[in-house]
Amino acid sequence: MKINKLRLKNLNSLKGEHEVDFASGPLSENGIFAITGPTGAGKTTLLDAICLALYNQVPRTLKVSKTLLVQSGAICTRNTTDSYAEVEYSVDEKEYRSAWSIRINKRGNLADYEMTLADVATGEFYDLKKSEVPRHNEQIIGLGFEQFLKSSLLAQGEFAKFLKASKDERGKLLENITGTTIYREIGIAAYDKQRREKDKLELLEKGVELIELLSEDQLEELKEESKAKEEERKANAQQLAQSTQSKQLFELIQRDQQSLTQKQQEKEEVQQQILAFESEEKQLLHQHRKVAVYQELMGQYESLVKDTTQMTHGLDRDAEQKRTQQKAMDQLQIDIQQLALALSTKEKERDAQKPIWEQVRRWDIEIAEEGRLLTNQSTELAELKAKLDEQTLELSQLQERKDAMTTSKADCALYLSENEGLKGLSGALSGLEKQYKQAQDLTGDCHRLRDQLLLNDQDLSKAVKELKKPDEILHYIDELTAGYQGANNIPAQVEKQRNQVKELGHRFNAYKELHQKAKHIQSDQVELEQVTAKIASDTLALENLKESVDRLSHEQEVKGLTVEELEIRHQRQQLEAKYEEDREALVEHQPCPLCGSEQHPFVTHYTHSVSKTAEELTRAKLDLETISTALIQKQTAIKSTQEKLAEAKDKQASLASAYESMMDELESLCLAVDTSVDLAALARTAFVSDAQLLLHEAEEELQGLIQQEKKQQDHMAMATVRSAALKAKQAADLYKAEVASYSEIVGSANLDKLKEATRQYEENQAKLQQIQSELQTIAKEEDLVTKSIAESNTHITKKAEVQTAQKKQLELKQKQRSEAFGTKDPEQEQAALAQAMDDTKTQLNDTKIENARLSESIQALSTSLSTREEELKDKQLRLDTTTTALSRVVQQLNLESIEQLRQCLLSPSRVEEIEEKDRTLDRKRETIQAEIVRLSQSIESQTAQLPNGYDHEAVIAMIEALNTAQEALLKRINEIEFKLADHEKNESKNQTLRAEIKTQQTVFARWKKLSELIGSADGKVFSTFAQNLTLQHLIFLANRHLSTLSDRYVLIKDANDTNKEDIYIRDQWQGDTERSVSTLSGGESFIVSLSLALGLSEMASKNVKIESLFIDEGFGTLDQNTLETVLTVLEQLQYKSACSIGVISHVEQLKERITTQIVLDLNAAGHSTISVVG
Repeated sequence: MKINKLRLKNLNSLKGEHEVDFASGPLSENGIFAITGPTGAGKTTLLDAICLALYNQVPRTLKVSKTLLVQSGAICTRNTTDSYAEVEYSVDEKEYRSAWSIRINKRGNLADYEMTLADVATGEFYDLKKSEVPRHNEQIIGLGFEQFLKSSLLAQGEFAKFLKASKDERGKLLENITGTTIYREIGIAAYDKQRREKDKLELLEKGVELIELLSEDQLEELKEESKAKEEERKANAQQLAQSTQSKQLFELIQRDQQSLTQKQQEKEEVQQQILAFESEEKQLLHQHRKVAVYQELMGQYESLVKDTTQMTHGLDRDAEQKRTQQKAMDQLQIDIQQLALALSTKEKERDAQKPIWEQVRRWDIEIAEEGRLLTNQSTELAELKAKLDEQTLELSQLQERKDAMTTSKADCALYLSENEGLKGLSGALSGLEKQYKQAQDLTGDCHRLRDQLLLNDQDLSKAVKELKKPDEILHYIDELTAGYQGANNIPAQVEKQRNQVKELGHRFNAYKELHQKAKHIQSDQVELEQVTAKIASDTLALENLKESVDRLSHEQEVKGLTVEELEIRHQRQQLEAKYEEDREALVEHQPCPLCGSEQHPFVTHYTHSVSKTAEELTRAKLDLETISTALIQKQTAIKSTQEKLAEAKDKQASLASAYESMMDELESLCLAVDTSVDLAALARTAFVSDAQLLLHEAEEELQGLIQQEKKQQDHMAMATVRSAALKAKQAADLYKAEVASYSEIVGSANLDKLKEATRQYEENQAKLQQIQSELQTIAKEEDLVTKSIAESNTHITKKAEVQTAQKKQLELKQKQRSEAFGTKDPEQEQAALAQAMDDTKTQLNDTKIENARLSESIQALSTSLSTREEELKDKQLRLDTTTTALSRVVQQLNLESIEQLRQCLLSPSRVEEIEEKDRTLDRKRETIQAEIVRLSQSIESQTAQLPNGYDHEAVIAMIEALNTAQEALLKRINEIEFKLADHEKNESKNQTLRAEIKTQQTVFARWKKLSELIGSADGKVFSTFAQNLTLQHLIFLANRHLSTLSDRYVLIKDANDTNKEDIYIRDQWQGDTERSVSTLSGGESFIVSLSLALGLSEMASKNVKIESLFIDEGFGTLDQNTLETVLTVLEQLQYKSACSIGVISHVEQLKERITTQIVLDLNAAGHSTISVVG
């Protein structure tokens, strides 16, 4: 994969459109190029643009979206309306163009981003959604985003942190760099799955332990008892049915007697109601029937009275309306006359004002023209004056420049005369630079040896490495050497002291072990006493729990029998309630279609009690459930207490055995170190303090000898550094002697000051020539400006005279117009008068129309009044005739008035109501009489069916005794059935759970094995294994690149995972000595980290050919020689792989070494431009 072109617009500091062509020009001719520019210029933005165009992602943020752009303000340049990034790349000689873009919409908000992919050769776009473009690029290139970063954009800084980190931190960094966190997640998942499957297995096993089953003997005994109880219950049920039937028959007779008495009372009440009805409401019905023949005549009378009243009111209302309209028409006649007079007056006024309006219009036109001319003159005069001011200012500025130039000319001439001795300095600088370069190289060698110096004394090593100047290093080492005289035979003294410390250590460990065993024995004694007390308390608690279980078991049996009896009763009552309709259809002394009985006591004496029994059953079940729950809890507690008691007893036996064993060991140890077996004395801290004190003193003496040995080694190691510092100091002194000859001219001279003095001298020479040329130019410009000012003054005077004459003419015409018409507008005045005339005409026409409408309305009202007066006379005549006829009827019926006649007439509904009440009272009387007869006959028949000598109290007592016996039998039968059913369920549940346990054991064994291999709570086991393999492969690839960078170092992987370090560097120049990578210097770290980055690039790219490679920073830590080596290796890498390599750096030597560059220049506004040089 090779990048050919990059185009971008408005990304970060790169404002505007930019293009970088990697396939032509200098970038294609040179395989290695540098990307340079100040911090913030946008060097890394070029790499971001490539990633953005290919994958819609950038290395420093997450996946790019509209929300991210709005919240972070990243990527897009501020105050711009659109941005894009476009990359042309080639794979297998085929070119593609991938583009990303975003813009601001019309509402000022960010629209969503867009992505496209096209074939460069044909220009055709692939039919892809924007979200599909990154995946398609990945398929073409063969690299995902993370792989592309690791193979094309080398993160050398990541590996620099990797080398300095500890072993554990290095594993996490390697995960992040290589993107292999999946192995840690798999290890955690395997551990969690094993733990969940174990919990499932333990839960199933605990469930099996809680199930209790009956023995075979218990099952057989319960079945025999159930059979006997059932036979006894059936015999009791037959006797109970006979007694209950006699009792119900006796109670039925008593209820019928009460009903008979009640019916006789109802008969007397109905008779009283009939008498009251006949004396009141029946009389009203009789009167109605007498006058009902005159009902039609009465209706005509009421209708005529209503019509005449309404017509009279209507005539009065219309007459009043006619009078009102007549008054309004009279007023309209007066308004018409006044409006006609006003219109005539306005027409005369219009004719008189017309000539005046014409004259004023002519004056206004002339005044406007004069004003326009005067304005033009004023504008021209102002422009001339402004031009004069500008010319005056320009002349002043020229004079100021002339004065400044004259001063500068004098300063330059003075400087050149005073520094005449600098003329020949330019030729001598090259020799001085060579001497300075030699001194710097020797100083660099001294610093490199100083950095590589490995001393035992870390403070001394740090102090030496903090010294910068060679003379400081030389002086510091000489002072140390002068004050030091090494001791003889130190190694032998160290070895002797080590043996003594070892012997004292053995004795101290023996005393320490005795002390710990004594304390342990004392602790076990206390624990044994505590366990014994715990066994006693648990035994007492177990007895209490067993008593509670016995009590709850008895309560459960009793409550279970109650529930069973209530369920049977509830079922029976539901069955009885179901035949409610059949009971109502039964006829006395007729056989029942279901049972054949001719006695039907439930027809009139059945009481519905299903709901009451259901409530009792619900309460009983809740009580049973509460008791059962408490029983299970107590049983569980018993089992738990028994287990704890067994454990405590085992622990008691174990502690007693351990106590005897430890006492035997203690006696053996005391015998070995020749001390008495006193447990209290051995357990005291003072027992080991003397031995520890002797050991501590010996160790301190040993450390003192070791420090002397290390100090001797350190002084020998510093001799090499002193030699290099001496050479560097001699070269520096020679350079200072050469420079000192110029100190009289430039003061305390050095190479930089001499260069600066030469530059200033040459600048002053050039500046003097430039000033002389500019003074001549200023003199010419000054003459031209002076002439231009004189011409401007002449033009201004003429223009002012013309403006004054025009102003007087304008004021004269304005005065004439004001005297004739004031400030009024003739157009407005004429329009206002015309509008007033139009309004008067409109009002006059409206008034005439309204007058005509009122005239027509008055005529129509007059005609209507005449017609309705005739109709009223006719209605009144008919009313008089009807009134006479009704008066004769009133006299015939001996009534007082027509109104009394109207009251005697009843409405049809009222007539129907009275007649219905009459019929209802008759039916009620007949029904009561029939019921009295039926009840008398029933009482007589039922009394004959009672047994001779029937004793109701004795029968009730017998029924209660039989019910009590039945309840006890039912309760016991239900208890037995419950136990049998519970046994069957427990047996089935036990078989099911055991099958599930067997299956779960197989599942758990599989996951347990996997967890033992790769699982852990933090995923470290499998992650460490995977990272070791990855690291081995990475080190193998890195060493191939490292061998080309330097033949000195080789990376090695330590096979012992218990060591604190897992990567070492082998120094082949120092006899293959091995040391930790964390001890590498800055330059060494860069070389190694670059090798690792190149190795990771090779790993990530796999079979993909990488033809474009970018390396970001890290070159600042290299010395000149190493930098040259690295660049040579990069050139070899570019030559072998034929890939294009871009290096991002600030290092000046690198810029000089790599002439082909992409240069980013940052301006004051914070925006950059791109240019390619080379």
